Amino acid sequence: MATRVACFGQSPEFIQEASRGLSDAAEAAVAGRFLIEYVSAQPPTGFRPMSLSVYDALLARAAIIAGYGMVSDIVHFNIARVEVAMLGSGRLGFRPDQYRAAMDDYGKRFAATQVASAGERFRQHWDHPNEVDEAWRSQVEQATEAEFGFPLSRLLELLAIAIEMGLQNPPIVRMKYEDAVTRFAEHAEWDEQTVQTSLEMFLSRPRKDFFPKGNGLTREDVYPWRYGRRLSYLRKPFVVEESVDTWLIWGHRHVRDAQRYLLHTCFGGRLQAVSGEMKALVSRHANRGGEVFNDQVANRLERLPGMLVKRRVKKVGSGGQAIQPPGDIDVLVFNTLTHTIYVLECKNLAFARTPFELASEIRALTESTLHHKSIIQKHQRRVQWVRETLATILAWAGFDGGESWTVRSAVVVDEPVMSPKLRNLGEPVFDITELSGASDLGLDALCTVVFTPFPVADEAGKPLS
Repeated sequence: MATRVACFGQSPEFIQEASRGLSDAAEAAVAGRFLIEYVSAQPPTGFRPMSLSVYDALLARAAIIAGYGMVSDIVHFNIARVEVAMLGSGRLGFRPDQYRAAMDDYGKRFAATQVASAGERFRQHWDHPNEVDEAWRSQVEQATEAEFGFPLSRLLELLAIAIEMGLQNPPIVRMKYEDAVTRFAEHAEWDEQTVQTSLEMFLSRPRKDFFPKGNGLTREDVYPWRYGRRLSYLRKPFVVEESVDTWLIWGHRHVRDAQRYLLHTCFGGRLQAVSGEMKALVSRHANRGGEVFNDQVANRLERLPGMLVKRRVKKVGSGGQAIQPPGDIDVLVFNTLTHTIYVLECKNLAFARTPFELASEIRALTESTLHHKSIIQKHQRRVQWVRETLATILAWAGFDGGESWTVRSAVVVDEPVMSPKLRNLGEPVFDITELSGASDLGLDALCTVVFTPFPVADEAGKPLS
């Protein structure tokens, strides 16, 4: 993508093509992974030889299963309305038009961000790694050992050895299990028992029933339309084949994907940690990432004309006269040109890929309980506090208060999100890339609450969903 942008620029046609390509690749990846998961869990026993046409038919079925699962979750979690009807052919037809329209819009915006950042990602291939924080490395090693039984460095080393072995063999490696363990032990200079124990975490084994039982696993761990599953091929890149001998099969490219996925799982906000050490590490990493993101938002706004930006506002004033907001204000912006104050909540979200994750995202943003307030509710309490103490805040920021000021608010996230297109969240939500070319008026428009759900009727007024 980066080289194409360098040669041909960022035309609307290219972004549209990139959007379709990302969507098609995601659908094919989900179907392909599920097919491997199914065949490894329930090995075939027939005699029909494999062919490209059989493979295509199996992929199509896997894609349909994942598609039906997506529709099921859209309905189950009340994400969007879906029209269901019996077709003339006797088949059941689904029209999730509202969700599909939101997904198409999201896909275009996501593709645009990927195209815009492609050059920077490409340059990182030649960047020298930053100096490693040894204290942080030690915390990571201890926490991952408590969580997985092995420190992260050892798990990554094991996968790196598999990648190297794959590069020296045909693209797909098929090796007797005992021989593979011996080779891993030689390369890593570990004993074979340690290799077997650590390798077990990454094995896709045959099992009696496709739907798992016991070990804390649930049916959802094999649903291909869910993300973060414990039995996903992304987590278990080595397929075990049991015949007369036990064989280990892997492809080095997918093991590299599994390596990235392991890191993303640990530090991307999606790991359902069990150990106290890992929970603490994930929390610390999220706080560090949140501060970095806050600074990114503030830095972009500081480049706009007439903007005074305050970061992580914990109190207003000094000494005994200081007052505190009900929680830190991530970014407080004073637009001296329009006399507008923007109260911004910055969230470095693990963005939603599936209806299940989208439901979780909407709950986190909007649903409060007796013991836990939603992101939006906590943010709105801080906005109300700014309105109630406006004169004090203006004096603290160095303004005489002679002018009338307007208070606006919004939530800024790191990636494009779908939820604002499906729900009235009570606050405008936009991603950081929308700040790139924002003028003072552009920011004002972004911070205005306007909920325009995607149409659910055609031009003649007939309901679409």
